[in-house]
Amino acid sequence: MTTTIRDRIVPEAGSDPVTHSEPRVPLDPPDASSEGIAPHRVPGWDDPVMASEFTVVTRTRHPAARLFDVSLSIDAHIGSMARSGEWAVAGVTSGRIGLGQTVTWRARHFGVWFTMTSRIVELEQSRRFVDEQVSGPFRSFHHEHVFDEGDEGTVMTDRITLASPILGRLVERTILVPYLRRLIEQRNRHLVDSLDA
Repeated sequence: MTTTIRDRIVPEAGSDPVTHSEPRVPLDPPDASSEGIAPHRVPGWDDPVMASEFTVVTRTRHPAARLFDVSLSIDAHIGSMARSGEWAVAGVTSGRIGLGQTVTWRARHFGVWFTMTSRIVELEQSRRFVDEQVSGPFRSFHHEHVFDEGDEGTVMTDRITLASPILGRLVERTILVPYLRRLIEQRNRHLVDSLDA
């Protein structure tokens, strides 16, 4: 398994997310739309703000369908987050979560207990799904999971876009994003290891 990481800050405004196969970059020039590229948008935001975004790419020999299924497993997620004591306390609390369903997580991060409810808002079987925060510690949290299968295995891409309601962008970028990135890497290692077992 190999992991590649990219992160940056992107401009935000209130409309649906635009997904690109290539990394997104800040789009300040007025002629950006003429290049056929649009800035990433976080649903529910009415005012332009800045959000942090990072991408983790994991390569594995396992088929996309198996990796997709284990990625939707509540039990596998709990196993991957043992260090933070994370568990599901409401909604779907075991088994596989599906489109439109919610799960409420309780976990300890930075020495503080947090509760976060997320919903699966998009799902394309064995190819892609998106979960978003419904309520919790972030101003917005959007996590896109993409599974691309090729001759040499599967590339799993995690794209996370988030904004904290209390942290400044500098703290968000230097502390929160690296911490969350490590959690995603830890989760992905656990998922791949569970398929190896």
